Amino acid sequence: MRFADLPWDPEVVVGWRRLVAEGRHPVLLVVGEDATPVSIAFIQAWLCQSLEEGDACGRCQSCQYIRRGMSHPDLEVVFPLTSALEKEMQKEGVPAPVAHWQKLFRQYSHGFVPPDLWLTYITQGGGMPVLPANRLRQFLQSVHRLPVVGSYVVGWIWQAQLLGTSGNILLKLLEEPPAHLRIILTASTLSPILPTIRSRTLIVSVPPLSSERVMTYLTTGLRYRVEEVAKVIPWCAGSVTRAVRLLEPEVRQAYSLAREGWELLADESSASWWRWLQAVEQAPRPIQQSIPEWWLLFLRKWMEDEPKAPMHNGGSPAILMYRLVDRLHRAQTALRHHIPSAIVLYLVLRELQQWLPVGWRSVPASSSGALS
Repeated sequence: MRFADLPWDPEVVVGWRRLVAEGRHPVLLVVGEDATPVSIAFIQAWLCQSLEEGDACGRCQSCQYIRRGMSHPDLEVVFPLTSALEKEMQKEGVPAPVAHWQKLFRQYSHGFVPPDLWLTYITQGGGMPVLPANRLRQFLQSVHRLPVVGSYVVGWIWQAQLLGTSGNILLKLLEEPPAHLRIILTASTLSPILPTIRSRTLIVSVPPLSSERVMTYLTTGLRYRVEEVAKVIPWCAGSVTRAVRLLEPEVRQAYSLAREGWELLADESSASWWRWLQAVEQAPRPIQQSIPEWWLLFLRKWMEDEPKAPMHNGGSPAILMYRLVDRLHRAQTALRHHIPSAIVLYLVLRELQQWLPVGWRSVPASSSGALS
């Protein structure tokens, strides 16, 4: 992924290329839903052997390594794992998780990798996704070596919003990186990142794209069909990564179940609830796991359309929205842990029913026909 391949406005991309060309900022924190492809562009440029005005050439040996699933000898990566997978890696040396992570990046060679795919893979046997402290300590040791191919060793921490207090392990390195080292932290959101980490990095905020740019990039750059992309555009909020995720077959197939469940918020018929719960139980697991994704999108769309709507039981809309978003994220985690789907989703709907304004108990009108 080169900067030249990214779909952002030229003036935005020029600013990113200037950061590489000037070389004054060795530690970057790239933030946004589409932070991964931008991070890859920085990594490829830093490792490129024939840099062209702050952008990778796309032809040298280093650029070819990156295209083969981020497997460059001068690239050290830390990505989320569960405790069980971390122990497995310590026992078996170079294990399945590394190969699967590289396969994922080969599969999404355009760089817009949906993080949910990785989180679902690592949590399928149970456990919470974290950036393990032991892996961070190994990272500290490995990035001090000299580069093998190019001018720099690059350290990449992917999904840095999961660092938690373990991020303190990195503070000295972030404050005084060796001259041969470049470090990039990639996060979907800034708020969970420790202030001590933020203060030691240059924050690169990746802006959302216009709907027109998302449509053009997906149809001309990634070769999706226009009619398919048009259906998810109302839901992607300017993010190509989110659009790519919504175009996954299991997520699209989950839409009708998610919509029917959401509309039960205004339906007290026991028969309707029972029919929906039976349909959920009969659906394949990936479709069940995708239902809360759609509910999050419905909720966020209502928040955009009616930001001052009073909550059903009173209280601060901002605090209640935070609570409900957190509840939906926890539901996604529970579904990855093989807890019975009908129970999880039923409890979430009942909680939503307690708090949401009556007018929000349907799919937002501005988007309700998008995938019908």
